[in-house]
Amino acid sequence: MIVQTDKGLPELETCKFAGAKDAPMANLVRGVRNVMPSLEEHEALYLLVQRKDGPVMITGSLTFGQAWAAYESDDGFLHATACKENVFGGHF
Repeated sequence: MIVQTDKGLPELETCKFAGAKDAPMANLVRGVRNVMPSLEEHEALYLLVQRKDGPVMITGSLTFGQAWAAYESDDGFLHATACKENVFGGHF
């Protein structure tokens, strides 16, 4: 999976991530979050994949294999954009 960052997030040093077919996408989100130390506790990280009809948020319970099968791009990779949002009454 190739992950790019949205506005407001630092660029990732590593943008390629791999996971076991049966691993939940939540594990991948946690891995991406771990390489972004600038995220605050009150900021949620989520992944969007681009489809022809618009972006779709990947749920954490979806397995890596299911996401790959559903959203694989023409080049054989799964492309996602990492986004953040303030949650839990965070500072604005």
